[in-house]
Amino acid sequence: AAGIQPKDGPVLDPAAMTAAYTEDGIQVSSGPFDGMNNREAIEKISDYLQDKGFGGKTTSYRLRDWCISRQRYWGAPIPVIYCDSCGAVPVPDEQLPVLLPENVVFKAEGGSPLMRCEEFVHTRCPSCGGPGRRETDTMDTFMESSWYHLRYTSPRYELGLVNADEAKEWMPVDQYIGGIEHAVGHLVYSRFYHRLLREIGFVPKEVPAEPFPRLLTQGMVCMETLYTLDDHDQPVWHYPEDVENGLSKVNGQMVQTGRVEKMSKSKRNVVDTSEIIARYGVDSARMFTLFASPPENDLIWKDEGVEGIYRFLSRLWRIVWTRKDDIRGAAPYQGDGSDLPADFAMLRKQHHKTVKGVTEDIEGRFHFNTAISKCMELTNLLVKQSLPTGDAGSASVQRDAVFALIGLLTPFAPHICEELFEALGGQGQAALAPWPTFDPAVAADDVVTIAIQVLGKLRATMELPAGATKEEMEKAALENPNVQRHIEGKTLRKVIVVPGKLVNLVVG
Repeated sequence: AAGIQPKDGPVLDPAAMTAAYTEDGIQVSSGPFDGMNNREAIEKISDYLQDKGFGGKTTSYRLRDWCISRQRYWGAPIPVIYCDSCGAVPVPDEQLPVLLPENVVFKAEGGSPLMRCEEFVHTRCPSCGGPGRRETDTMDTFMESSWYHLRYTSPRYELGLVNADEAKEWMPVDQYIGGIEHAVGHLVYSRFYHRLLREIGFVPKEVPAEPFPRLLTQGMVCMETLYTLDDHDQPVWHYPEDVENGLSKVNGQMVQTGRVEKMSKSKRNVVDTSEIIARYGVDSARMFTLFASPPENDLIWKDEGVEGIYRFLSRLWRIVWTRKDDIRGAAPYQGDGSDLPADFAMLRKQHHKTVKGVTEDIEGRFHFNTAISKCMELTNLLVKQSLPTGDAGSASVQRDAVFALIGLLTPFAPHICEELFEALGGQGQAALAPWPTFDPAVAADDVVTIAIQVLGKLRATMELPAGATKEEMEKAALENPNVQRHIEGKTLRKVIVVPGKLVNLVVG
């Protein structure tokens, strides 16, 4: 069956999977689209279906009715005047903007304060000059936020909504980040509003019709709930500090553990960040929120997780502080690796692999959790690493690995990294230092795991040199004993090879 394999990482075995792979990757068992990036393949497959008359590309919107009015004082006034003779009359351009009055009265019983402001409500009809009444509703904040991305391109422009030249230079927005509630609210309306302004000429046609080419929908921070039941079997929610030895300090009952839910004051499953910071430091709290899950997934808060990050940062601190004199005295490594002892050659390779992996995780996928995990692996290798014994090359390799590690971790734990950067003799600030670089040849795997499929089903895996040719991959696949059992007595009709990834044998 057609599918997608990760571009980098372990080969997926459908028989052993409990859920579908939903990330981007490489097309497999997809006929002429084998080996393509799935995003590229989407376009190619759509074109293919259209050419064959089987289907084609379309865009659909699920716009909901949008009530833009709010019964409140704060907000942009709706520029409409009601006249008994003329009906609803727009406020003329020369009378814009309509300004909110400053002498309104707020009352406990509620209601729109503007309705009680006589001098604001009563005015003259712009059409006939007779008595008129201003609209007292104000606009929903979505109205303003639906075009704020355009206003950001020229915030001081006073001759219109948007400076056309600035909009052409800055648009589109590189990355949109928002909660799931924005996907059917602000995001949809903002895209619609953007297109509307473009169609009526407020935004030049050179600005793309799609304002946000990339979207990241972030998850919620969640935590388990604690409760007892009242006389009506309704939950009485508890903070963790309301519980001692499993009993409620509030009513003495046995406390029950409820579902993991989005943090909210009403469920009392919130965390006092000041206490967490006082105990573990702000870097530990910050890094845990990034490490606990990918940003698009919900994050389940656990104090033990923060403590684990605290131990990791403490280990990093000890490594740097105990070796800082050696590191400060070493120069950057300039060799090709042939002069290094085996363990330092391995450290050099791991250093370059880590920089490559972390850079890709951050820039391409926002997978901060896996980026931090790769930094942890490099840290663990440094812990086990023997100390240089007068060997300048080994000392330089250690120095480069530690500086790279601090650079990679600076976005996640900026305070501790600034301290360590200074302790090692770094110039200026770690946050302003160039991002660590890597040598692709050093970072490359020596061997790669190749999946062998027969009619799209995984039948074997094998390790081959990273630069193996298609012919070498095909030969190794056909010689695999398990593969031979599955093609025995059948005709080999086609061999599909994705270099460095898989071999799929089509038999009949």
